[in-house]
Amino acid sequence: MSDAGIDKLVNEGWLPLHRRIMENLRSFSGFFFLQSVALGRQNRIGLRVMDAQDVVGEYTIVMDGLNPSDCLTGMENLGIEIFNFGSFPFTIEVQRGLLEEIVEKQDELFDDPVGGILKYLPGLAIRFG
Repeated sequence: MSDAGIDKLVNEGWLPLHRRIMENLRSFSGFFFLQSVALGRQNRIGLRVMDAQDVVGEYTIVMDGLNPSDCLTGMENLGIEIFNFGSFPFTIEVQRGLLEEIVEKQDELFDDPVGGILKYLPGLAIRFG
């Protein structure tokens, strides 16, 4: 359930951006704690791209610890392992236009991380289950 344009946007835009964000977070003092919690875990996060009310792409972002290692088409075996509480399905929903804007203007996220988060976070829906 995706098309070549969305696949390219996610694989060549979102995934490298996600890797860049995680690389920049390494300078954050709390990152080492988060990395130690996630170390050795392969979590799978869902990414659902929407166009108005229509789903135009679904992806599984495979995480090696906190680092995105792969992007698969479709959403299968989603789960984030949280300590000893088990694994919980986790999906991010984003409108195609917003995803395109985030990728296009990604340097703003690094120039002003707080401003970028405040600007784009309201457009993301996070779903558990």
